Amino acid sequence: MRRTLAGLALALLVAMPVAAARPNGMTATVWWSDYQNPVEQQTPGGALQPDRSLWVVNSTPCIWDADDEINLIFGGTLLAGASYTYTTCLIADWTGHLIGVRSGNPNIAASVAVDGVVSVTQGCIVGPEYERDAYAGFVAIEGSNGGVGVRHTVAWTITNLTGRRLHRVSAEGAIELHTGAAAAYWCPASLVRGGSYPGPTWYWSG
Repeated sequence: MRRTLAGLALALLVAMPVAAARPNGMTATVWWSDYQNPVEQQTPGGALQPDRSLWVVNSTPCIWDADDEINLIFGGTLLAGASYTYTTCLIADWTGHLIGVRSGNPNIAASVAVDGVVSVTQGCIVGPEYERDAYAGFVAIEGSNGGVGVRHTVAWTITNLTGRRLHRVSAEGAIELHTGAAAAYWCPASLVRGGSYPGPTWYWSG
């Protein structure tokens, strides 16, 4: 199903709203996103808490809740040796998301990085995560009703590895819930652990 949707999104790229663009002709299109409230991992009683006064809420533009996700299609033209980068934000806590990037084009390098933590090419990152009761660097998230976290920038970069202009460049990126199906799709090999207690820690494959 995921592969079918990705193929459909690529076919409809020119007709979909453009989230970002660069002079070299590359674009990033958000073909699916879901930002949920309450932030279940920090709300007493979780996602089914009926008392909204107890909800930790996400008033930021960032991925945060355990089930939040964004799926991206990158496409267009890249000048010789040029790169295109798209960024979004992630509020990390003790629940890690899967961050992925992939492309079948051998003439480009498709990578994703979490600032100051880890980067991979053609693969995935699970995390970063922080130990709930031991990490001292959490900050209050404004407007969240008591939520805490660490804000990170996630950046996908598509680079032309050749000395010529490339047309019809395509790649995919995502942040989503870490499940077996998601790992099978985004992670090309077994996950390797990085970081140290009490955080950040992460797993990567690429």
